[in-house]
Amino acid sequence: MLPIALAQWLSKNKLIIELILAGLVIVAVSMKYSGIEGSDMILLISMLLLATFYFFSAYLFPEISSILGIIATKVIAISSSICVIGMLFTILKWHGSENMLLIGASSLFIAGIILLITGIKSWNNKFLPLLARVIVLGSISASTLMSLMKQSGKI
Repeated sequence: MLPIALAQWLSKNKLIIELILAGLVIVAVSMKYSGIEGSDMILLISMLLLATFYFFSAYLFPEISSILGIIATKVIAISSSICVIGMLFTILKWHGSENMLLIGASSLFIAGIILLITGIKSWNNKFLPLLARVIVLGSISASTLMSLMKQSGKI
């Protein structure tokens, strides 16, 4: 469990932190594909920071009151972390990326549907940043997974 002061600060600033870390990942990926020396280490650090933030965000105070919404937000946070690590493994060409992307994207999809149903029932707009994360991260993970499976001849 996170210390209460840290958890409150992270809860208050989580969207800004997520956008900054995602921006760092985008810069690191562009550096990697531009051929800049040392970009692998920058990519590794930035993606691990984003994955760690997603993982710890599962322990933050939920903004949704229903039990299904709380479970869905926790699953989305952990699945997002798995997807980011799977994409890191894909970019660095390490083994295990297919499994991580498959587990992360499928659980992200299921939790996203549960969160969408919960949000529609309660007319709560606090779930919209999470749904945006599910759509963006899920589509990137799914397309990466499909291209990996085509390369390996599984599709």
